[in-house]
Amino acid sequence: MTTRDDQHDERARDAERDVAAHLMQQYGPLLGRDALTKVLGFPSVEAFDRYVQRGHLALRLARPPNRRGVFALAPDVARYLMKISRDGDVLGLESEKGKP
Repeated sequence: MTTRDDQHDERARDAERDVAAHLMQQYGPLLGRDALTKVLGFPSVEAFDRYVQRGHLALRLARPPNRRGVFALAPDVARYLMKISRDGDVLGLESEKGKP
């Protein structure tokens, strides 16, 4: 017997897979600075770079040898987007979750 929580978790996993598949189709398995800037909604690459340099981005980034810039795996980006959506960090929705 599945509970409401189980159904919610399954829908969340499906949504995460859908987002990851879209990112893979659109950008490939690795998203670079330009793609991350766009997908994460930063106004510019410079704004993205500042956010990363200040240690605010809770997303695993890689700096491959002999390559410039940072990259993230599409499934990691999808997981990050789902997490910030679920946690209410997007658009300051904390109050809708019963938080002050």
